[in-house]
This record gives sequence, C-alpha cells and structure tokens, in this order.
Amino acid sequence: MEIKEVKAFRKKILECRKARRRIWLYYDCKGVYKDNGYYQFVHDFSKEDGRERYYILNNDLESCRELFSEKQLSHVIQFGSDEHKLLYCLATCVIAPYIEKHNYLPFSSDDYAKLLDVSTMPSLVYLQHAVYHANIPWKYSLDRMQVDKVVVTAKKEKEVYLKTHCFTKQYILPYCMPRFDFLDANVEPQKKILFAPSWRKYLVDVVQKEWVTCEDRFLKSRFYLETQAFLTDKSLLCFLKRKGYILDFKLHPILMRYAKNYHLDGEIVRIAENSVKDEDYMIFITDFSSYVFDFVYLKRAILYFFPDYEEYKSGMSDYWETSPSQEDGFGEFTVRAEDAIRSLKKLIRHKGKTSKEYLKKMEDIFFFQDNKARERIYDNLSGNRKKGKI
Repeated sequence: MEIKEVKAFRKKILECRKARRRIWLYYDCKGVYKDNGYYQFVHDFSKEDGRERYYILNNDLESCRELFSEKQLSHVIQFGSDEHKLLYCLATCVIAPYIEKHNYLPFSSDDYAKLLDVSTMPSLVYLQHAVYHANIPWKYSLDRMQVDKVVVTAKKEKEVYLKTHCFTKQYILPYCMPRFDFLDANVEPQKKILFAPSWRKYLVDVVQKEWVTCEDRFLKSRFYLETQAFLTDKSLLCFLKRKGYILDFKLHPILMRYAKNYHLDGEIVRIAENSVKDEDYMIFITDFSSYVFDFVYLKRAILYFFPDYEEYKSGMSDYWETSPSQEDGFGEFTVRAEDAIRSLKKLIRHKGKTSKEYLKKMEDIFFFQDNKARERIYDNLSGNRKKGKI
C-alpha cells in the first residue's frame, strides 16, 4: 500500500470504529467447497445478538451461490476485496478452520503492520478442518500460532495440545467441529466405497502462494502408479460389478488438478463429486488423511492403502507420524495395490462390516456425538470473557 492509500484507509477505519460494531468473520480455504467455517456461519447467522456476521469467500461466487440464502448472500464478501480489508480491521472475532495467515488475512504482513494501531485486533478462533492427529509441533504449538481458542473434537487432540504443544486449558474448546453436526451414524450405508488419499506436498509446487502442478513428477511417482493400478485393476472391477458396489475416488482439492491423468471405468470406479455424503459409504479407504475420523465417527469399515509409505516416513509430506499410526489404526494397513485389492475384497465378502477389534478402537474417541457442536461454539464465543464480549 502506498503512503497516501494507507492514510486514507486509516482514516476510514477510525471513522467506522466510532460506531462500535461487533463483527465476526467466518472463513474456509480456497478450493474447499464448504467446511467448518461455512457451517458455523450458517448456524450463527440467524442469531439476533447485535453482531454482524460475514462469510469471507475465497472461491468463485457463482460456483457457491447455491450454498446461501438471499439474505446470507448480502453478507458474503470476496476475499481480499476492499470491503474484506475494512471488515478485518473492524472485526472482533475471526473464525477460521485453516490457521495459515494467507487463509484469513487480506493484507501482506508489512501492510497490516501500518494499520495495527487503528485496528481492533480480532480474537482468532481456530475451528480446525479435521481432527488433529499429526505430530507437527513446529507448526501447531502455541508459540507458533497466534490463536485465542482452538476447537478440538477428539480426546487425544486435547491431550496433545496440552501436553506437547504448550497450550493451557483456557485455549481449548472441547466441543467437536461444526461439520460433525451433519454426520448421522444411524443412516444405513449404500454399497459404496470412498477412496480418499491425502495430498502430497512433494507432488506440487508453490508459486506466489498458489499451488501449481508438477505433471512429470506426479506421473512418475509411486503414489500415482500404485493408485492407478488399484483403480484400474480388472479383477477388482469385475468383483465390484458382481457384488453391486461403486467405488468413488476423491482426490484432495490440491491434487484435483491431476484427476485427468486417471483413466477410470467411469461407471463402477469414478471420480467423486466435490461434495459427498459420508453416510452413503460402507467402506472408507485412505492413508494418513485425518478424514478417517469422519468414518470412525460413523463406525464404518476402514482400509489403509499407503502407496508411497517410504516417501511419507522420510518426511516428504511435512510430517511422518500420526496418532494412532496407520499400522495401529482402525483397519488393515496395506502399501501395495495388490494387497489393498485383496483386503478390500475381504471386507466386501464380509458385507462391508468391520471387525470387533476395530470397532472397539472406535469407542470413546470423541467428546460429543450429539450434533450440537455449533451451538456449543456459539455459546462460548458469544458469552462473557475476561476482556468483555467478542
């Protein structure tokens, strides 16, 4: 920002602050269709408590318009717009499931520093976008995150944040994430399988804060070769068809750019929609993705297929440990396509039912399973605090 622009913007902020507006901003991540920020915004929007609520959209509006009512649309603001910048400087609370600054801060660090003394400095509530099961203290310890509250879903998460990540109880909201309000373990699953591996940092690059493809690297990777072999195996296709199953392949949003490289049957094995209904799936296949906890919540059969296990253990995806580990997780652990196929067929022969051993592991994982997470979060954030109300 130029000096003249900074002066004008500072003046505008000070004028708007006279109204003493209480503004809450809700976020998700670029490329994500809808996540915890969206669900919390929709829940809180109808509350008549004197607060203004805005959903900061980091995607194309037309592709997301159907997610909002007409009234809500008037409070959907484009990320990085002048309105977003002003609202951020006036906000009392920022609610975000992705903690990296570029996911919620509409300024460069240098530009924001020029406005700090006239801005309100919002409380930052980290919703998380999944259960934190990775061991990444160098990123998620208290001294690395400028947060006021962290919403946790699983009991192990709270233990990790308190014992190894330097947090104290005042920071922790053990309420469960908002999107879990929409998971219903009583829904009877269909004969459907969801294969959803996590993203791989080593298979993409970043240019000016944007993810870019590395086509040659991807096509030569063990991840691609093994997943392609699994998804196109003729014996598996025939088996699925005979048993009446559909397999949906859901690439992580960052890796969706590579979907065109998969040559799938399209009928029995197909690319999943951007948004899927977890309850529809009888069997879930993944690797180190925290998405697995959605299916632990639903008590579905889980299979681990880890095609590039050596690369993972070497730290090429930022971390190399989770709790629990995949080898000691909620289902069988495989690293080759042929073994994953064999294990999947076995699950299907058992009518998609997981064993008692794994069902027992799924017990007593979460703080709540009552679909009231959003209300608990709202009640806490809108209540009295030591420094007043947010």
